[in-house]
Amino acid sequence: VDLRRGGIVVDAVQARVQAALERYRQGEPEDAARMLRQAIALEPRQGTLWAALGELESERGEPDRALAAYRHAAHLEPS
Repeated sequence: VDLRRGGIVVDAVQARVQAALERYRQGEPEDAARMLRQAIALEPRQGTLWAALGELESERGEPDRALAAYRHAAHLEPS
């Protein structure tokens, strides 16, 4: 059974991204990063998710994690 066809995975990713944004707005960047990582686990080929994680890690003061996420995003979606 391919769950992606039914939109289940897409819905789960969107829910986690929305939760990450809400956590970030609430001043909980660690929880936001965790939620983004959960979304990435469901859709690891989405470069935009990796780029968002890179931005968040940068803002959290985690330059090594940010760079790794940005590199992964660039690998998936080269310009």
